[in-house]
Amino acid sequence: MAINQVPDDVQVLHYGSKWSVVVGPKLRASGWRGGTFVMYAPLTGTILFEVEKSDGNYVSGFLIHPSEFSAPNETWGATNNYTGNPVRTEQGFVSGAGVVTMACDNGRFGFRVYETQAIGLGAVRDGGPIVYALNQDLYVSENGLLCNDSPAKLAQVGIITPQLLGVVSAVPSSSNDYRLFIDQRL
Repeated sequence: MAINQVPDDVQVLHYGSKWSVVVGPKLRASGWRGGTFVMYAPLTGTILFEVEKSDGNYVSGFLIHPSEFSAPNETWGATNNYTGNPVRTEQGFVSGAGVVTMACDNGRFGFRVYETQAIGLGAVRDGGPIVYALNQDLYVSENGLLCNDSPAKLAQVGIITPQLLGVVSAVPSSSNDYRLFIDQRL
């Protein structure tokens, strides 16, 4: 597939609540994939409802759509958003294009991007491929992605209070384009 011709990062089967939030400066600088879990950032100025990538201890929801394509090695996202100003630029942020949609509870979603390597020795994600199973609990990883690591393993990477998000409702397979489906209960 060519750049910007990839399917959506998140497939929505049933929406729960969704809110408008403002992307914080760290996320604007790095970009994000749809399905990245976020948490509210401390108020540093006059921007309310600002979010940054979740650290796994705090979770407010996930960003439904990816940021725009803006670097040669990025083959995901869009060239602009609905306002025509890229979200990741200061001009886009000031124009109001920094406002994005966060899904925050009770829905069924299929994620294209999720953790695929388990936490291994030394608190590094090199513990082998993750195998997901139906009805398994899902948490947010240290990378802001869905995972099925145990709370004990998540504690090894600094997630002291892992947030249970929901359960696996369909495992990644060729029949669902290798998406991980969650019935979210956040």
